[in-house]
Amino acid sequence: MILIFLYKPYVIDRLEPACGDRIAIIAQSKFINYYREQTGEIPLWNPAIFSWAPLGTLAVVATGSLVRRSQLSAGGRAVALKVPGCLAAGERDRLACEQRVRGLFGDYIIGTGDTSLAGCVVGLLGRAGQRVATAESCTGGLIAAMLTEVPGASAVYEAGVVSYSNRIKQQLLGVEAHTLAEHGAVSEQVVREMARGALALSGAEHVVSVSGVAGPDGGSADKPVGTVWICWGGQGRLRARQLYFPVARKLFQTMVAATALDLLRREILGIEEEPRYFRERVLRR
Repeated sequence: MILIFLYKPYVIDRLEPACGDRIAIIAQSKFINYYREQTGEIPLWNPAIFSWAPLGTLAVVATGSLVRRSQLSAGGRAVALKVPGCLAAGERDRLACEQRVRGLFGDYIIGTGDTSLAGCVVGLLGRAGQRVATAESCTGGLIAAMLTEVPGASAVYEAGVVSYSNRIKQQLLGVEAHTLAEHGAVSEQVVREMARGALALSGAEHVVSVSGVAGPDGGSADKPVGTVWICWGGQGRLRARQLYFPVARKLFQTMVAATALDLLRREILGIEEEPRYFRERVLRR
């Protein structure tokens, strides 16, 4: 399996012409565990439902044998497909398909097998001998939870602050009162100060901070529900970006946390090119 962090319709639109009927696309969730446990079975998800969740991790399986599209229309539910053992020709087909996938998605590929986005970040930090700190507001500690769920995270995860209130942002992270008064908690200025505070508190090499409007209340004309500011980087190098995820509260938190982890991944790898989702998740006025 090759794991890709991108917009699902974007992935599907490019995979089908490249690999035809020799790929299976599954959401990275309980269905991957099912796939791992059931040898010879691949759980498939109807591509039509991908449109509702526009950003996330997909697992692409190059099967080396034909996958009939008719088997993908299961009314929005997962179905299991028996994949026969690959013959030599099928194996060549599978490898060629994997090469096309890597050529299409490049640095959006986070790993293979059972790698998770958080696991990828922890692994990269461990190999680099570096540490990370987090400062979270709207995600309520979800980024920290995703990182610390990975075995070995204690070697790379230094500290996390859930600064849900403005008072704690000031007291623990050193966010200035005038910054909050002038720009509001959901702003570039605040997430930058949150990140600097977390770096100073922890001494870590990398940091990510988030502040947003998870909803269902609390939005405004300038900052509607779904707005989030993310800051990431390290000592002397912080970047920030506003993104927009107009989805339900829990999904918003999951998407923000996953995006923050992907930005950390790209930072550690030194990837300078802006990710495609920056253009597609912009708040349009």
